[in-house]
Order: sequence, then structure tokens, then C-alpha cells
Amino acid sequence: MAATVKQRLGLTLGTFVVSMAGMAIFHEGGAGFIVAGTLTYGAFKFADEVFGTLHSDDEPNRQNERTGQQKSAMRALLGMRQRETIVDADITNRESSAALPPVRQKQRRLSLSDILASGWRPSSEKFLMAILPNGQPAFVDLTKGDITHIALAGATRQGKTSIIRQILTQLFYIKGHICVLLDPHYTPYDPENDEDWTPFTPHLHINPLETKEYEDIERVLRWGAEDLLNQRRRLRSQSKRVGKDVWFLIDEYPAIIGKRPKVQDYVADLLREGGKYKIHLVIASQDFQVKTAFPNLGSGVRDNLTTCFYVGGDKVTVREILETSISSDEEASLGKGPIYLRCETVKKASQAFTPFCDNDAVYELVGPSTYTVDEDEEQDTEPLDFMRSSASSASASAQKEADSGGNSSASASSASLPSGWTQKEAILAREIYKQCGDKDTVLKALAKKGTIGERRRELNMILQEEN
Repeated sequence: MAATVKQRLGLTLGTFVVSMAGMAIFHEGGAGFIVAGTLTYGAFKFADEVFGTLHSDDEPNRQNERTGQQKSAMRALLGMRQRETIVDADITNRESSAALPPVRQKQRRLSLSDILASGWRPSSEKFLMAILPNGQPAFVDLTKGDITHIALAGATRQGKTSIIRQILTQLFYIKGHICVLLDPHYTPYDPENDEDWTPFTPHLHINPLETKEYEDIERVLRWGAEDLLNQRRRLRSQSKRVGKDVWFLIDEYPAIIGKRPKVQDYVADLLREGGKYKIHLVIASQDFQVKTAFPNLGSGVRDNLTTCFYVGGDKVTVREILETSISSDEEASLGKGPIYLRCETVKKASQAFTPFCDNDAVYELVGPSTYTVDEDEEQDTEPLDFMRSSASSASASAQKEADSGGNSSASASSASLPSGWTQKEAILAREIYKQCGDKDTVLKALAKKGTIGERRRELNMILQEEN
């Protein structure tokens, strides 16, 4: 440690005074004067070493201070700061630990909005997967084909759906991707988890409400495995570009194959060959044991799921897909944020943390539900127009009813509708209300403008008209 000018002068002057006093006391004469001068010169010359030794005991504290500064910089990068809840105060000192720092109880979970606060925005080169135990983000590069197919494995209500939202939000922000969401339990707004899905609807290739029926999900996947895959094979054989990346995001996969077993064959074809033609599957399932996910096909198909998010609940999945094993304590810590991740940039499965994909982040990156697709994007999606015709019979019936003027007893005439409402919106409002029984959910799903009071009165008129 270098001594300051003030410290150097103080040490030199003090040494000189003490030396001269000693010389006078012991009457050393000229020899004493020489000794005093030598000591004074030594104090001046070696002041740095003296003060370095005196302050060596403070070095651990200074090291901790530097560690804290590094930690603050890391947190600022990720938008975590003092209000974060993902990691505890010792994260930097535990970088070598295999265990994810504990999530503080009774505090808000880290959200995607927190990470956006750092200034980061999704890109093809920096597609966010999760946050690693050392606080660094795990990115993949879509331009290099880092993602082929993704498995979202683990128990229900432990965060798989939030990861789907995180993936969709980034894909739509980046643009240039065609996405199809297949979920038999889809709802435009989930009041229990406060998840608003309506901003995604204008960007999805088909409204998820039109593919909720199991037979419609099977029809879409059959089209993907047969028509789309064959079409892209022909384009590749002609040395032509196959087109944009197409993503099929399948939630509640065991329920789907339980009702439509043939879906396994279509999924297997897409898993085996889709990656060659920019077709990707994101499959959410409680587990990926052969008997659950591929009972008719065997384990070979499962090997194509090279990227995996595991939220806990099935150790067989850990062994077969993550190619590792975890302790009971680690297993108990997973879910709703803490996960195990394996991907192109995290080749050896590691604990990580996925942020909650909150509505504010979706609104910022994707936009409101009133977003209008421009003409260029419509043209880009023309090769998939077949999928637009695969709407469920119930939705098709509702559309036909609206187009015909609503002659059935369940529909209202144009004259009886509140101002600003169309017959199609009225029919859709009734259908959503039948499913959830909550008026606020209906209004959020339709994104009707106006004050809450006005919107509720208008909805009441429509529901009373039906009765």
C-alpha cells in the first residue's frame, strides 16, 4: 500500500524528533546525530512498506468491500439491486457451490421486468434461458441453431407455463418466428396466476381458443408432420430456403396423447426431422418417461429433446433427459423459479433460476392485445394458411352465427348490442363466460376500451340478452 504525502511527512518528522531527543538524552554527540539522520532517512524511504504492514490486517475487509462492489455491479447488470429476491447476500462468495442460493421466503419472486430494468432486451444472439447460480445469465444463440427442441418437465403448477410465456415473449420481440400454441386448457386470462395471454394472440398464427379441442390439436400436428415437413423437404431438395422458424408449443402433452394417441407419431416425426427444416417443438409434460410421453415409440425419440428445463417432480426424467442425478434436498428446492437446466451453453445440467414472466414484461416486449399484424407479416405466414382453417367446430359455429347475423336464440341482433360491440365479440364473450364464470376475465380477454363501470354494464346487457 502506498503512503500518502501526509503520512510520509508525518512518519519522517516524528522519527527525526524522537531520534534527536534520544541523542540529547544520552549525550551521544556527533555519532548520535548520524544515527538520528539515518533513522530519519529510513523512515522517509520505507514509508510505503511501513504503512502497508500497518494496514495489512484491514485487507480482508477491503477484499469484502471489493467483492460487494462486484456483486452490486452484477446485480445492476441483471436489474436485481436491493429489491431482488433470487439470491442471498453471499452469492459472489459461493460461486463454486453447486446449490442454487436459497430464495428468500415471503418476498416477491424475481420477474422478467426486473431483468429488463437492466437494459437487456432479447435478441437472436442473446436468447435468455435462465440465471445461473453465480448470477450470470445463460444465453443461447438462435442464429447458430442452439435450440432444436425443448422439454419442459416437472410437476404441475411449478413454473412450466411461465417458461412457455418467457419463450414466446422473446420470440415475438425478436420477430421472424411463426408460433403455434396448443393447450387444451388455454384461457385468455388466468386470474389465479395473473397471467394475461391476450397480447400474444395477434402474433400467434392461430388463436389458441380455436385449437383447444383435442381433435383440432391432432389435426394441426398432423399437418405439421406431413404437409409442412414434406413441403420443406422439397424446398431443401431444390436448394431453396425453407422459410421462417416454426415453433409448436404444446402444453399438457400427457392429456393430449391420452385422448389422441396418434399425436405421438406426429410428434415423433417432428422431433426426428423437424430440426433440419427449422421446425421446433416445445413440449410441457409432468414427466418424460417412455410410458408417459412415448408409450408406443420407445426411448429413442426422447433423445431429440436436447434442451431441458426441469422444475421438479420426477427423478427418472432427471436421469434420462438431464443425464445426471440430484439429491433429495435439491429436488425439494425446485419449482416456481429454481430449476435444473441443460442446453447448448450449459452442457452439463446445472441448477438455475427462471424469472416469472409477468404481464408488465409481456406488455413491454410484445404489446397490447390490440396489436395489428402488418401486411408483410401476413404474407410471410401464407404457407401456413391451412392451419387457419383448422378451427374447432365450436368456434366455427360461433363465427358462422356472427356472420349470418345471429339468427339463433343465443345471439343478439345488432340493434340490441351495446355501442362498440360486434356480434362476434358478444358470442365470444358468452363462450368465455360459460368457461370461467368471471366477468372481469371476459373483459380482460376481449380488451374492451372504456371505464370499468361502462364495460361491466355493457357485458351485463349481453349476458342478460342471452338469458
